Amino acid sequence: MRHLLVCCCLARTTSVVFETTRTLAVRPSAAKQLWLSETWKRGRYGLPLPPPINLDGNERLVVPPGLREGIVDNSDDAIAYQVMNPGWLSLYPVHRHRGRVRFDTAQNATRMTWTVDYEPFDDGFAEGWTAFLTKFIVSSAADELAKIASGEDQIPSPVERFVVRRLLDWFRDSDLVEKEHAKHVASPTVSHLLKGTPLVEAADDSKLVFASSYLGRLVARVVKEEGEYLSEWKVAKIVEAAGPTFDAAAAREDLRAEAARADVVVFSFTDCPWCVAAKRLLAAYDSVLDIDLEPLGPRGKTLRAAIALETGRTSMPAVYVRGEAIGGYTDGRPGLLALHRTGELQQRLGV
Repeated sequence: MRHLLVCCCLARTTSVVFETTRTLAVRPSAAKQLWLSETWKRGRYGLPLPPPINLDGNERLVVPPGLREGIVDNSDDAIAYQVMNPGWLSLYPVHRHRGRVRFDTAQNATRMTWTVDYEPFDDGFAEGWTAFLTKFIVSSAADELAKIASGEDQIPSPVERFVVRRLLDWFRDSDLVEKEHAKHVASPTVSHLLKGTPLVEAADDSKLVFASSYLGRLVARVVKEEGEYLSEWKVAKIVEAAGPTFDAAAAREDLRAEAARADVVVFSFTDCPWCVAAKRLLAAYDSVLDIDLEPLGPRGKTLRAAIALETGRTSMPAVYVRGEAIGGYTDGRPGLLALHRTGELQQRLGV
């Protein structure tokens, strides 16, 4: 990480340059797309701020304070943007502003250099305020993007882990779970956490919005923690739900046959936002097969049990690349999203 603050004075005009760098654990093209989707579009700065309002493909409105920004150049390895309404009303008292984010290859990763060049109003308070705000916001956004690129944002904090595990202890031993599990055992098809929620009837785009929202990311972290903390218990429940005639060897043969039907096979649930996200990501690849477990009836339950026994995971999606289980969308080892962002998915598929 490097910070650079330079002031150049010509007559009464002061030009200030702030620059910071981060190493992002993904390839440059993925790093650039992450900056556009997470930093620019969703406003993920690691701060308790509402997401910006996207005015069109190139402009956004940051609320508060009503700052309007627009992308003015978008090349293969860099993005340039500027504040469209500088001044005290937008709480950014400058005469002009231009930011540039460059993404360079750095040993199987990306070196991101974020440079902001601005000219503050000619008074001491404006100069101090814009220097503080620029450094704080840009540095926070760069730190958050590094966490996203590494997958660290999917790891529960120590406080979250403690709270979630206490809730999971209650969940595991509750009468509610026993009742729901009994329903699942008696059901002719698979069941899951989101059944009966508004997401069942939601459009795919709405499911994607949920998956990328703060609440969706929180749910993903809880599911990840549940999968690690209660793995053996969850697998046993899924196997039990497959029924008393469940044949593990036959189910495994069925699973291996299905996983070999395409280069990428996605076992999914109809209503799962992360299944939708996985399929949307894979739309750009050839030889992708989606197998929705719900319409398969009892066979869907035995396939899910076979996946659980093989991988230790019970949540969906379960993604196989050339017959090898690589986890879910954000969880598992290494997980589809991480595999795609690092470029390893393309390497495995020879594209």
